[in-house]
Amino acid sequence: MPRASRPSRRSCRASAPQGWKLLVVLPLAFTAVGALGAAFPLVLGNGRALATAGFDLSQPALLLIALAVLKYVATTVSLGSGAIGGTLQPSVAIGAALGAAAAAGWAFVWPGADGTALAIVAASAFLASNMRAPFTAIALIIEFTNTGFTLLLPIFLAVAGSLVASKLTSRESLRPFAPIDPARP
Repeated sequence: MPRASRPSRRSCRASAPQGWKLLVVLPLAFTAVGALGAAFPLVLGNGRALATAGFDLSQPALLLIALAVLKYVATTVSLGSGAIGGTLQPSVAIGAALGAAAAAGWAFVWPGADGTALAIVAASAFLASNMRAPFTAIALIIEFTNTGFTLLLPIFLAVAGSLVASKLTSRESLRPFAPIDPARP
């Protein structure tokens, strides 16, 4: 069942227009994403540019947060309009951007901490939560970033924490707290 807080690829596909509506909605959606990309070029594409900016710590923290939100919006609009694509690389990009933004704040608490490592760990946690495939996310992030096994323990802990948080905030985990409707079987 898709989560209420973020549309999954399946829910975007289910609401995607069909037939002649696709010919109207798709160009409008791409025009909107293109206009967004004209102002923020890191939002365009599969997310590699945004992920690289996150891993390189080359952008200010507030800009990275804004870019992560805009990348989410651009991906959701594209998939919801019927475009073909996936969520793997956008998830890595959003996670890396949020991790790099968190690294900027963490630098005040723990000066000298490796911001790139935090961006990599956050990307793995975000990807694992989004895909609901923790071992695949761990393997992909280690392979994508070429970190080897030096960050394996922090990645495992972050992935475990993200999966627990995802499970606790899903609709299924909240079902026992829903009011009982006697009219429903």
